[in-house]
Amino acid sequence: MHYNVNDFRFEQKVGDPQNIDTKMGPLVSEQHYQKVKSYLEIAKDEKAILICGGKRPELPEYLQDGYYLEFRAL
Repeated sequence: MHYNVNDFRFEQKVGDPQNIDTKMGPLVSEQHYQKVKSYLEIAKDEKAILICGGKRPELPEYLQDGYYLEFRAL
């Protein structure tokens, strides 16, 4: 069976963890958010190719203070 990473990405709804449709909530803290972002930068520095994601998703106003990142594939 063949999977397309972009199809998988769109199935991974990022958002409010109390919403039944959400598949991926926020990271647990700013420290965790910064650590994940730093690992993405290390991967890029080591010539990894970011296929999709890895950035802050567009979310409703009430979720703007959360530490969210899109699903990412390298």
